Amino acid sequence: MVIEGADANASVTGNSNPSPMQFRLTGMLIMPNDEEYDLSGCAVTAGAYGDISSERVLARTDRLSCKIKGHTIDMPVKGHVSFMGKNGIKGEPVIRNGKLVGYAFAGGFIDALGSGISQVGSSTVGIGASSTTSFGDVARGGLGGGVQQSGKMVSEYLIKRAEQYHPVIPVGAGVDITVVFQEGFQLEFIEQMRQKKNKRALRKLLRPPSTNRLSKG
Repeated sequence: MVIEGADANASVTGNSNPSPMQFRLTGMLIMPNDEEYDLSGCAVTAGAYGDISSERVLARTDRLSCKIKGHTIDMPVKGHVSFMGKNGIKGEPVIRNGKLVGYAFAGGFIDALGSGISQVGSSTVGIGASSTTSFGDVARGGLGGGVQQSGKMVSEYLIKRAEQYHPVIPVGAGVDITVVFQEGFQLEFIEQMRQKKNKRALRKLLRPPSTNRLSKG
C-alpha cells in the first residue's frame, strides 16, 4: 500500500530526477514454489517518475526496512511496483504549460509588432544623397524599439518559465499496489551487518604487512 505518494515528473528527463515514495507491505511475501514469508508492516522506499505515454508512474525500489523479532533490518533491494497486473501505477497526467506557451507566443507577437512599427516610413537613399530625420521618425523608431525590446524580454522570460513547468502524474496515499522484487536477497539484521563489517576491519588490521624484496640482476 502507498503511504507516501508523489507528483511524479513525466517530462522527457523525468527519470533522471525521481520523486521519493514509500510503501507498506501488508501481505505475505510469495516466493517460488509457493513458499511464503511474513513481511507485514515492513516499509519499502522507492524512486518514481512518470511515463506520459502509458499514463503510469514507474517506481523502482530502493531500501527495505522493518523490525523482526526485535531485530532491525535496513537493506537495499532491487524491484519495481505493479498495479492491476501491469508495471507502474495508473494515474491522470496533469499538464500546466499550455497557458505559458500562449504567453510566449504573445511576447513574440509583441516583438514582431515593435519591429514593424520601427520600420514604418523608413526609406533607403542612394550614395551621395542625404535624408532628414524628423522628430516623428525618431519618436516612431523609439516606440517601435521599446515595444520590440520589451516583447523580446517578455517572450524569453515566459519561455524560461514554461520550461520549468512539466507534466506530472500524481499518485496519492492509500493505493493498493504490488511490490515485485526482481532479485533474490537474504534478510540481514543491522547487528549482523555491523559484526561482519567489524570482522573485516579486524582482519585487515591484523593482516601482516607485505614486504617487497628487490633482487639485483
